[in-house]
Amino acid sequence: MRSPDLDRCGDDDIISQSLSDPRRFEVIYERHYPSIHRYVTRRLGRDAADDVASEVFLRAFDARHRYRSFGHGTCLPWLYRIASHISSNESRRRLRESKALRRVDGRDSTHDDASTVAWRVDAQRCVEESGIVDAINSLDEHHRETLYLHALADATYAEIAAATNVPIGTVRSRLSRLRIKLRRQLERLDRCKEVI
Repeated sequence: MRSPDLDRCGDDDIISQSLSDPRRFEVIYERHYPSIHRYVTRRLGRDAADDVASEVFLRAFDARHRYRSFGHGTCLPWLYRIASHISSNESRRRLRESKALRRVDGRDSTHDDASTVAWRVDAQRCVEESGIVDAINSLDEHHRETLYLHALADATYAEIAAATNVPIGTVRSRLSRLRIKLRRQLERLDRCKEVI
């Protein structure tokens, strides 16, 4: 049974203690797994979330000796940084795999019932007509990661700043520019969602 004092320790202390007692890292996992899992689910979908979220904590455990405090009392920005990196790699891998399957198969390889297919077609049409995917894909990696952390992880400006290793003012200005840049596409998407 774990000591209640351990539950009151900050993340920095827990990670430091885990260097000599690796079992202590379990506290970090229990505290932050739900947030990381939610972020990965929103970014990559439910099918990948369990594996990717677990991979985040495996990498964090292996890299805990290099951990440096963010001064926020939480290691969540560090975990978001790891999750963002793994998610980006997974997205690229999926894209390559999807392109390869389409070249080989010449069609979509998923099989769903008619109502699911109809909804997906309508949703895909809305997304394509809005131009949001192209707009997000045209963003540089730094702006895209800022957007994902803000929109998908519900990360605070301070957490985003720590996760992306930039000042909080840079996060604010990036998000402001993103709102302006994506406003038209988001308005189109909202109008289309009302119809579906």
